[in-house]
Amino acid sequence: KLNHLYLEDFISMLGHTMDIIKFIKSIPKTEIHNHIVALASYRTINLLNEKYSLYSHNKFEIQMSQSNKMQNLSQMIEFFFFIVSFFKKEEDLSYLIIDAFNYMQKHNLFYTELFFDPSSFLHNGLNLIKILKIFDQKIKSKESKTRKLRLLIGVSRMFGAENTMNIINVILKCR
Repeated sequence: KLNHLYLEDFISMLGHTMDIIKFIKSIPKTEIHNHIVALASYRTINLLNEKYSLYSHNKFEIQMSQSNKMQNLSQMIEFFFFIVSFFKKEEDLSYLIIDAFNYMQKHNLFYTELFFDPSSFLHNGLNLIKILKIFDQKIKSKESKTRKLRLLIGVSRMFGAENTMNIINVILKCR
């Protein structure tokens, strides 16, 4: 009987007491392209700011407020580099996995694929093999039957062809 059901019929079946938005939020979802750095929470960035004493509280708040005011791609890229600058050690990136799983829970995602471009982190002196091992361990510790996360590793040309080939070679070694 449901094969000819229209949305209006479905909504009326739910009754007037059901909150449609809550119902839609409760439906398990999948998301197949999001950037892991974009999921860095305010809490994570603030924690890293305090850990490394990078910015005064006021300057930090001003910089973070810019995330709501981006109007073009170059502002978005500038903010991306700002966020990346907080990750000083490979272990710091484990917070991104925690943030990703929190995001999945908040949005009722049972499966997501996250894009990770290591170029900026490598440019800042971090080691890709260590990063991938940390990601792998953290994902395995957080995954469950109702939450699956996969990483798509990017090979940005932003830092040149040699950087791109180095990333590809590391990924091939880790397979």
